[in-house]
Amino acid sequence: MRRTPLYEAHLAAKATMVDFAGWEMPVQYAGAVEETRHCRTKAGIFDLCHMGRLEVAGPEAVRAVDSLVTCNVPRIKVGVCKYGILTNDRGGAIDDVLVYKDSDRVHVIINAGNRERDFRHFLERCGSFDCEVENLSDGQCMIAVQGPAAPAIVGPLCDADLKSLGYYRFTRGKVLGVPCLVSRTGYTGEDGFELFFDGKDSRMMWDGLLSKGK
Repeated sequence: MRRTPLYEAHLAAKATMVDFAGWEMPVQYAGAVEETRHCRTKAGIFDLCHMGRLEVAGPEAVRAVDSLVTCNVPRIKVGVCKYGILTNDRGGAIDDVLVYKDSDRVHVIINAGNRERDFRHFLERCGSFDCEVENLSDGQCMIAVQGPAAPAIVGPLCDADLKSLGYYRFTRGKVLGVPCLVSRTGYTGEDGFELFFDGKDSRMMWDGLLSKGK
């Protein structure tokens, strides 16, 4: 099984590790019910490094992604995230994705079990457009802090104004001094932030967020 850069951190926290889509991931630390309640009432931290992250850049990046997903990419405003379905040539569903419309590129978040397949799909279908598809999954870290206390935890650590960051919006700033793309999709159902940054800073970021939010 594959492991994220935070594997040792999970072991140190005495996590129960399981096979999740070919990845050795923590399914619980102290207990699923306790942790769910904690996320609903306070906050929880999540290792999302196993998720896939693609970037499509170039003059026709928006058109290329729009040809593959159900959301209307040209109409998405810069700085906005949108949920959609990645489709095959017949319109059937391949994966569910999050599309982030940036000023010069489009970010697409895909599921862990479909990383390689979805990347190949993008490469094959985007070849007729003036754009480049890059797979950032292995070099980029993704950590989420979710729950009502997430703004109080992440906000003071970031040099960007996260208070004014709206739901399903993203921005850029430094968190704990590390350059990050920060989104606010709150995918757990609670308010929360997702941080994307260079994988070399994974443990420092994880430990720093834990220290602030303990």
